[in-house]
This record gives sequence, structure tokens and C-alpha cells, in this order.
Amino acid sequence: MQHHSIDINAVKAYHTQTENLLSSDKAQAAENAKQAFDITQNADDAALHAKSILLLVRANEQFGDYNKEGLEYLDLLIEYTSANALAAQLIAAYNLKITHSLSSNMAEAERYCQLCRQAIDSYEGNASDIQTETLTLNYNYIQFCFRSQKNIEQSLQLAYSSLAQAQAMNSYSLQCLFLQSIAMINSLMGNHQQTIKYMEELISLAILNNDNNNIIGAGGYVAYVYYTVQNIPKAEEKFEQAEHYAALANNIHALINVTLRKIRMYLEIGDTIKAAKAIQAIEKDIAASASVRSANVFKFLQADYYAKCNEPKKALHILEQLAADELYMSDMNESMHVYQKMHELYSRIEMYKEAYAAMNKFYTIRATMTDQEKVKKLAELQTQYDTERKETQLKQLQIENLNTELRLLKSQMNPHFLFNAISSINNLLQMGKTAEAQHSLQQFAKLTRSTLEQSRGEETLLDDEITFIESYLHLEGQQLGSDFTFSISVDDNIDTSFERIPGMLIQPLVENALKHGLRTKQGNKQLSLAFALKEEESKLSITITDNGIGRMVSMELNKNRVNHQSFATKSIEERIKIINTTAGYNKISIETLDLVDNNTACGTQVIINIHKA
Repeated sequence: MQHHSIDINAVKAYHTQTENLLSSDKAQAAENAKQAFDITQNADDAALHAKSILLLVRANEQFGDYNKEGLEYLDLLIEYTSANALAAQLIAAYNLKITHSLSSNMAEAERYCQLCRQAIDSYEGNASDIQTETLTLNYNYIQFCFRSQKNIEQSLQLAYSSLAQAQAMNSYSLQCLFLQSIAMINSLMGNHQQTIKYMEELISLAILNNDNNNIIGAGGYVAYVYYTVQNIPKAEEKFEQAEHYAALANNIHALINVTLRKIRMYLEIGDTIKAAKAIQAIEKDIAASASVRSANVFKFLQADYYAKCNEPKKALHILEQLAADELYMSDMNESMHVYQKMHELYSRIEMYKEAYAAMNKFYTIRATMTDQEKVKKLAELQTQYDTERKETQLKQLQIENLNTELRLLKSQMNPHFLFNAISSINNLLQMGKTAEAQHSLQQFAKLTRSTLEQSRGEETLLDDEITFIESYLHLEGQQLGSDFTFSISVDDNIDTSFERIPGMLIQPLVENALKHGLRTKQGNKQLSLAFALKEEESKLSITITDNGIGRMVSMELNKNRVNHQSFATKSIEERIKIINTTAGYNKISIETLDLVDNNTACGTQVIINIHKA
């Protein structure tokens, strides 16, 4: 394609005219943007052409939605900025795509959130150049989470941090967006006081900036929250404040929306006198607005008013008019409300045939909506399943490999342990302690059987593990001599015949305590093993304490040994890593403490925490 020079001043003039017309005359704005687009299409300045496309997108937008041309230009903007490596403009285009998708296709909104985040993360320019777009993405992502009800707590934290950044930038518009976000998420979570706090802050900020639209919108919203917490006087105050600013702005549509909310509140609390006054006050504005939507909502509220005033025939007359409006009844939610109210009123005046017909229509529409929702949900689940199935297959393969590795580690550990046990028995025989050696052989037989059983399974009963450790310590005690004593304590709230733990987990750590802490110690040698179930933290804690020489002295004794590393320690570390990976969470953690008395090492304590899922 041949590029040529252009009249940049003429293009900039079109751009300025378009921006000035965007809020008042979209059709003329679109014409001016198209002129700039045609001029810059074959120009050398890609950024200038990208701005022309962006203005075409904005000129073909109404109330957050795009017409067919607007969507085509938006896709062109993404394609063009991507092809021409216009990173900042591409991020802006992604944000526009997200905003549109939030009201039409949540899966696409999520996908473009990810694309936009990737574009921001890989942006090579000055981060301050895209700070506004970065915060815009944060807002879009928060809206996605709010509407899809995903990652709600994460989105709330993002809203708080984004508000702080917007305040540091002194960006009024962004502060409003994040104040609104924080309020709405708190409302979703049922934190009504926090909702009120941040909506009130938004109203105060809007008043300072003479922003009537935000005063009206936030006022109408927070008024209904006050009603939710049964603070009716405050709700009325906020409704009246929003109505006042709507009148000041001469914004009849905003005034109608706020007043309709107020009427709904009065009807729900049964205050028909105030409801009647509000209905009368807004009736002329409804007619003047020529808004079919507002007129229909008003009619339904009128019908509800008559129903509450025990005038069912007047209410039914209005509802029958609504039921005859094909456009209004095309909205299934609205039609369900109409037929439900008609069924109630026909029943009240004993017109049971009509009541049955209304009820039948209500259930037919509800069944249709349920079927449509099921089809939509099934399609979403199928897509999700296809994606997750591959991930699951890959994860399963990883888990199988890890379990194979775990079994190998166990097979390594068992000969190591058996070697130590046989050595202990051999020492007894050499010392001529035949009876003790025979007793030790019996203990050894138990240990061998337990070891084989534990090697086959992933977990073992705590009762069996304690018996296993007792046999092991009795066996090792023969070699350590009469100076060695041990104790095992179990909290009363632990059912050892029910509780299960990973097999061969405790023994290597007990072995470490004997080998590195107690074996070379002179005098009294003590080892204690304590099991505690901490239900509030949902974990089982196992504490191994020895009064040995301590880790520092042990390391000093072994410093001349080449590549010295405890076989048990290495095996346990690898086993825990595999178990945690397989479980998918931090199931097992170990903490080692050096015990000190008057700056002198007096032993070591190892705490094993086994967390519940």
C-alpha cells in the first residue's frame, strides 16, 4: 500500500470537532470522524489513523452500547493497533472491548481482561503513560468479578488499591468509579454500612465537583441501601437529595428513575399516602419524557398501589393494558411479574378462571426461562469442561508421576531404617544380652510388618503409627542404654482409631533426634512425642522434643564428613513436597526449633503440622 503525506492540521481539526460533538450530536461526530479516517487511512502516521478509528468507535456508541458500525470499528481498532505495534492504543482498545462485552458476553469480557493485562505487563514504555488505562482495566475486571460473582474478595482489594492510586493521580472520574465499585461489592457481600460509607463519600466528592449525574445516581442507590437497613428517614433524605439535583440539572429521566425507586420503597413498606403523593408528583414528567420503559414501570407501580389500597379492579385494568403491550411483555421477567400480580388480584375477587389462566401463563414463562437458562448453562459448562479436561488430564499425569516418586522414596527409606534396626540387634548379641536380643527380635518383627504395610498405603491410622514408633524406640533404647527414656502423649480429643496421617513420616524425624541429638550426649537422654488436635485451626500437631546436644554442636561434630547430609532429612523434605503437590495445598509443614537454656543448647524440637483440606 502506498503511503503519502497528509494535512495534519486538517485531521486534528476533524478530531477536535468530533470530540466536541460526542456528547451532543453523535451522528455529526461520526461524519467528522469518518472524514479523518478517510484522510489518514493511507498516511504514514499510524497513531493518527488509530485515533481516527477510536473516534469512530466512540461516535457509534450510545449509553455503553455500540451499533453494528461501532463494533466493526472497534474490532478494526484492535486489529490495526496490534498490527502496528501501538501498544498504548491497543490497551485502550481492549478496555473498550471489555466494557462492551460486560453487557453481552462475559466469557469474552474475561478473555479480553486477560489480553489487556498481558499487554500492560509487556508494555515497554513509561508506566505512567498507561496509568489511566491500567486503572481502567482494574475497574473493568472488578465489574467482571461483580457481575459474574467470581473472586469477589480479590476484586474488593483491587478496588481499594486502585482508589488509592486514583486519589494520588487526583483523577476525579477514576475516584468515582472505584468508590462506586467498593460500595457495590460491599453491598453484594451484605456489608451495608461500608456500602453507605463509600456511596456517601462519592456523593460528597461529586458535590465538590458539581457533578449532578453522580450525585443523582449515587443518591438513588444509597437511598435504597438505607431502606434495606430500615433507616427510612435517611432513605427519604437521600431520595429527595437526588431528586433535587436531577431538577437542578433539568434531567427529567434521572428524576423519573429516582422517584420510581422511592415509590417502590413506599409501596414495599405499605406507606400508601406517601406513595400516592410521589405518584402524583411524577405523573406529568412520565408523560413528558416519552419514555416507554419508564411509563410501563410507572404503570406497574400504579397497579401495585391500587392493589395495596384494596382496589383490585383498578389494578387489574392497568395490568391488562400492560399484558396487551407486546414490547413490554417480550421481557420475560416483566411479564412474569405482571401475570403473578394478575393471578393474585383475580383470586382476591374470586375470578378463579382468570386467576388460573394468569397462573398458567406465569408458570409457562418461568419454565421457558428455566429451559433457556439450562441450555445456556450447559453450553458454558461444556466449554469449561473441554478446557478443564485437558488441564485435569495433565494434572493427573503429574500426580501419578509424583506418587510413583513417593513410592520410590519409601522404598529407599525402608532399607535405611531396617539396616539401623538390624545393627541394634547385632550389638545386643555381641554384648551377650541374649534375652534382650530375643525381645528386640520380636519388636523387629512387628516393625518389619508395619513397615511393609505402610509402604503399600499412602496413610496409616494414628493408633498403628504410635505402636510402630513405640516398637522402634524400644528397639533403639537397647542401644542407647539405660540413660535413655521416652514418652508419648496423646490429647484426649484425638480418636487414634479414626485419625490418619501419612505413613513413615514421624519415624525418620525421631531417628534424627536419636542419631544427631542424643546418641553422643553424656548422661540423661530424653525424648518426648506429643500429639495435639487443634480443631480451631483445623490441624493435627505432632511435637518431637529431645534434650540432646543441639543442631549447632551436631553440625560441628560432622563438619569434616564429606557431603554430610541426613538421609532422613532429605527424604522427609522430598516426601512433604510431593504430598503437598499431590494434595493441591500446603497439607504438611515442619518447623525446627533450637532449645536454649542460659545461652547453652539444651535440645531440639520439631513440630509437624498436618492441615485438614
